[in-house]
Amino acid sequence: FSDGTFPDTDPSEFAVSLDDAPETVEAGDLITVEYTITNSGGEPGVQDIEFLIDDELQDTETDVELDIGEEFSDTFTYQTDSDDVPEATAEVASDDDADSATVTVEEETIELVDISLTLETETLEVGETTQATVTATYDDGSSQHVTDEATIESDSPDIATVSDGTVTAEGDGVATITAEFTDDGVTRSDSTDLAVEPSADGDFAVSIDDVPGTVGEGETVAVGYTVTNDGDEPGTQDIILS
Repeated sequence: FSDGTFPDTDPSEFAVSLDDAPETVEAGDLITVEYTITNSGGEPGVQDIEFLIDDELQDTETDVELDIGEEFSDTFTYQTDSDDVPEATAEVASDDDADSATVTVEEETIELVDISLTLETETLEVGETTQATVTATYDDGSSQHVTDEATIESDSPDIATVSDGTVTAEGDGVATITAEFTDDGVTRSDSTDLAVEPSADGDFAVSIDDVPGTVGEGETVAVGYTVTNDGDEPGTQDIILS
């Protein structure tokens, strides 16, 4: 002005707008936020721009200098984890303004890659047992025992049977034991062979031939029985009446 004074001007004002932010991510993924800072004030200015997640400072773009009407665009990123489930609020703030977006954070999903079936012993004699173990591996590198959840079967029940993960040798030969496991719609299977050999002590089969239907108190119960060695080797065993 002619009197030597200057007209009043508005100070710098850094307006914030989020240009892009994801609606949904999975725990472990990045949240990438694109933003623009515009100096809508009447003077140039310099400010720090802050990036916050759930009101906690994550990063700062320092000394952003803007002339009147000038814009500055950039991105901030944040690594999510399970603590961010079910949602995280991403915010970009200047000294004058802020803009935010709420991002849904879903539980991390892992996919079944393979399973392995192992037997404590892969060779048994008739009458012996071994334990089957099924281990599942996932695409994140983790593994877990799933024996109780898996289906385990023998292709030759006359040679080996399976019950609750216990494999019992029934007769000599080779049986293929197969495990199958399904997780979240993905099914994997694995097989291994079990060799069953005749018992070294013979295979003693017992049959009761005769037993009285009724006896009086104090009388002797006479039980007629037959023991047959069905094995391929001679043997000696104790026969017990119980």
